Amino acid sequence: MDHDSLLFLSQLLIGFHVLLCLSELCFPNCLVLRDFSKISLQSSVQWLPCVFSFWLPSHKADPTFEGCCLIVQHIYDSPDTHLAFSNYLHSRDQLFLFNSELWLCAIRKVPMHLLFIKYLARYFPKDIGG
Repeated sequence: MDHDSLLFLSQLLIGFHVLLCLSELCFPNCLVLRDFSKISLQSSVQWLPCVFSFWLPSHKADPTFEGCCLIVQHIYDSPDTHLAFSNYLHSRDQLFLFNSELWLCAIRKVPMHLLFIKYLARYFPKDIGG
């Protein structure tokens, strides 16, 4: 799998299991709506047995603007979110070890909504939207 496919699979599974909206995983396509203070950092990732977590710095439902720790637990008999995230992180660290952003596409930038929607259309029926 190429890096962007690993990114998409990891974001899709984590977004589903943690109930994240697309704007918490990607940058908006519109330049004026992008906010680097909402970007999760790779240094916030923590691994424990059967659980990993990372920090979501801020989002629109956060009244105190403190952010929150997202915990992803391994669920048996479901797609392996831990394996997908581990594979993505390995690829990310091989390509961009010194970049601080958690989510990076192959061109060393935070992915935009358009990239996610492109991959969604590649793997799912055309009537699925993001």
